[in-house]
Amino acid sequence: MYDSRDAAGGRARLAAHQPTDRRLALDRAHRIATDYAGGYREGFGRAAALAQLADLGADPDLLAEAAAMHAVADNWFAITAVDLLLDAGAPAELVASYVDIEERRS
Repeated sequence: MYDSRDAAGGRARLAAHQPTDRRLALDRAHRIATDYAGGYREGFGRAAALAQLADLGADPDLLAEAAAMHAVADNWFAITAVDLLLDAGAPAELVASYVDIEERRS
């Protein structure tokens, strides 16, 4: 059950095995971190990103999964995204376990 948009696996493959609501929340948390860390939204600072993550009502497990996606990403802003998600409530130990899962899948 693979998402054809991501033939190599990764985020889309992981998301394909999750309930729709969780997948949407995971995608949103990932996008918020990307927008902040990558500077893709003008004037979107750390406080605004943290507020949006709080408004999302994401549980720590979901935040950790989003952080792991960024941790294994090959882009210049990944560490900033991970730091944001850690500050939003992602437990570091859980991020590490998701990173292990992501690395085994790739």
